[in-house]
Parts: sequence; C-alpha cells; structure tokens
Amino acid sequence: MEGDHQAALDAAQRAQIIGNDAKDSRLLASANEHLGLAHYQLGNYQIGVEQLRAALAFVRDVPLHGRFGRASHPWVQPRVFLAWCLAERGDFAEARAVAEEALTIAKTAGHEFSRIHAQAALGQVHFWRGELRDALDNLELAFRSVESADVPLPLVASGGRQAWLGLVYAELDRIDDALPVLDSPRERSEAQEVRVLLCAA
Repeated sequence: MEGDHQAALDAAQRAQIIGNDAKDSRLLASANEHLGLAHYQLGNYQIGVEQLRAALAFVRDVPLHGRFGRASHPWVQPRVFLAWCLAERGDFAEARAVAEEALTIAKTAGHEFSRIHAQAALGQVHFWRGELRDALDNLELAFRSVESADVPLPLVASGGRQAWLGLVYAELDRIDDALPVLDSPRERSEAQEVRVLLCAA
C-alpha cells in the first residue's frame, strides 16, 4: 500500500478519459481497475466496487487464456481488488464468493501468478471475517506456492501480502512461525499498515 494514491487516481482518471475518447475497451478495463484500486487505498470502498465492476464488464469478451499483455490475468486481478473492497464494507459473503471465483478462473486458466493472488485474497477475506483457520489454510497455500515455484515469480506475488500470513500466525499465538515471516523490514512495515487498517475498520 505504498505510494501516492492521489497521483495514481489522477493518472487512472486521465487514462479513462483517453479510453472513452478512443473507445478502447482494453484501456478502459485497465483504467477502471486502477481507479478501483486507488479508491480502495483511499478508503472509498463503494466507489472502488463500482469501478471494479466496470473493469470486469470491459474484459468480458477477453478469451480465458488472453493476457492483455500484462502479468496478472485480466479476469482475476479486478476480482481480487473487488473482494478487498467488499470485505472492507462488511459484505463478507459476496467478498468470499468473488475471491473464490477469482481462484477458480486462475486455476482454470493455468495462471499461477494470478492463482497465488486469488488464494491470498481469499485468505484475507477469511481473516477480515475472523475465520483464522480458513485464512491460514489459504495464505499458507499461496506463499508455499511462491517458495516452491519452478520459475521466479515477481516480488509482488509474495511481498507485502506475506504480512497477512505473519499476522494470522500471531493471532493464533504461533509466534515462532510469525517472526520469520515478518522478519524483513518490508514485511514489518506492511504488517504495521495492516494493523492500522484493522484498527480503523
């Protein structure tokens, strides 16, 4: 959750205007996805939900194995962000359904990068709902996959979100498991941000 969120919002709004003028569905899908994420990071969860639903509408005709020239699957990543927004609003049932749908799509497409993100998102939804055992199962599976991947995955597949795994361990009083996960300065910083978000909820 690092960075200048307002600048990201402004850039995505400019991309949305260009996409509308050019009637470019790919650009509009990307712009709405980034708008949704920016609004999530700014705490504007309802607007985030609306933008992410719009993003999904624009990728409806993309083939399952289409990539849009991006690392994440265009059907999966907006659903990950949508699940976050829904969970923050307390819409846990829908958030879980969206995260599970993202996971199913990623598995069907054979897209490991997106599968890890979707698995982690499902774990986060369970965490927000207080379902620590289910959260642990999904987060462990996600990060075990990162560690055992045959090919290097981008850092974003593990960085940051690993803080959630450490926090679940801590909540379950598994301190010896939590400490190695949260050992790096980056993870300690991310864990602190997660705690702030949870306290503000």
